[in-house]
Amino acid sequence: MSLNPASQSQYVLIMRHASHVDGTLTAEGIADCVEIGGALRQVIADLGIEPSPETLRVMYAPSSEAWQSAEVATREVGSHLKLESATVLQPPKGALSLDRTALDESVNAAVKCILKGEQKIVLVVGHLPLLSWVARRLVGVALPIGRAELLAIDVAAAADREKRTGILRWTLTPERRSKELIVEIREKIKSKMEAAKYLASFVTATLGVQVALMFEPAKLDALQKSGGSAQAPMLAFSAVLMSLSAALYFVTVFAYDKLLSAWKEGRVR
Repeated sequence: MSLNPASQSQYVLIMRHASHVDGTLTAEGIADCVEIGGALRQVIADLGIEPSPETLRVMYAPSSEAWQSAEVATREVGSHLKLESATVLQPPKGALSLDRTALDESVNAAVKCILKGEQKIVLVVGHLPLLSWVARRLVGVALPIGRAELLAIDVAAAADREKRTGILRWTLTPERRSKELIVEIREKIKSKMEAAKYLASFVTATLGVQVALMFEPAKLDALQKSGGSAQAPMLAFSAVLMSLSAALYFVTVFAYDKLLSAWKEGRVR
């Protein structure tokens, strides 16, 4: 996890506010921000940059949870950094029901504000869905952002600052949240495997019937008389397809089992 010190790009770090209750960060939210701030301090050190208002701009949406998240995270980087409240980072009312024109205007205003400075790094702390829309405007694809998660976007230099685009370099998720996500994914895989068992039973039963018909002349003759001479080749073809589907099923099950085993052994983090 690093950024290129020699690059002429500007780095936009998008961070969603941490967990809170009525605008006050929870103990877990504070710990997450401390962790993210420590990682950010290391990234800036790797760039050979001395954290200051001239090199690192910090913007936050005008809300208590966004301000606290920015304050706790940047405290780990440097106590002399300035925090800038930006109203353009506040999601507009009824954001999910806005028409395309109004939505584009809101996102473009936020991006213009973010990219207007000359600082090498811009840390933006705010809310969904606006942060995801800003990320999409910069990298071209929608990006999910969890609580206290940070996205590092490398924004290339260009003559027209408002039309600059970037590349997602990496994401940083608090360790606590990463463990929760792994548990969630593991449970989803287990549920998929349970559902696959029923599918396997159906495939096996159907394949058994088809094979039985193919190797019992009396039944096959009756089928040909009722459906014509094309029935036998079609039956054989369908048996081949069912066999392939059964094989793919078992390959998938073994892959799932291998993945779950890797988690149990601690090889997937």
